Amino acid sequence: MFWRLLPHLTACVAADRVVLLDIRQDRYFLVPPTITLAVCDWLRSDHAMAPPSAFFALLRDSAILRAEDGCTPAPTAHHVGIPVTLETPTLPARATLAGRLGVALAMTSTRLTLRRRPLAVVLKAYRDRPVTARSDRPDAIALARRFGSARRQLPFARQCLPDSLALAGWLKHRGVRPTLVFGVAAPAFAAHCWVQQDTAILNDSFDRVSRFTPILTL
Repeated sequence: MFWRLLPHLTACVAADRVVLLDIRQDRYFLVPPTITLAVCDWLRSDHAMAPPSAFFALLRDSAILRAEDGCTPAPTAHHVGIPVTLETPTLPARATLAGRLGVALAMTSTRLTLRRRPLAVVLKAYRDRPVTARSDRPDAIALARRFGSARRQLPFARQCLPDSLALAGWLKHRGVRPTLVFGVAAPAFAAHCWVQQDTAILNDSFDRVSRFTPILTL
């Protein structure tokens, strides 16, 4: 479970630590231990409590909450389920030239976009991108296998954010509505993202992603 506090700010509790994700600054923040318990109580109070004053100070001092925002953080809970993938399907044979070109285009454009635009802008464009209407029901797992097969043949270093954004956008274009998940681990901080659908994790394994607590889904 995670909470949306502001349009650009989400929070989760990972290993008894409160982690914040500010996509406007493209930064994660760990809430200090001295106010963690108070912030946890506020998040879980379902609007029955006022936010701790020290938390307000943290948001202002970190430039998370700015004068132009004009609103008070209000936690809205979002429940996230991570599907248990019991079996990793065998990838198909070597991808066709057309398949490799399509995936290469998706990967290249995603990487360039992430370099040139703020993360908040990139994620808004992804969220607002419609899913292509199709008369049939596309098989998300089969499509993800096709993408993965072509991706393995491309000379790009693996990075979870561009890889997941490219796959998720590629799937939307083929009629699939995927879920892009951002997760964190604490107290030794780590961040990760992946793509999943109702019944399967599409570009990772359960063993890996289950180490992370979701902090944002799109």
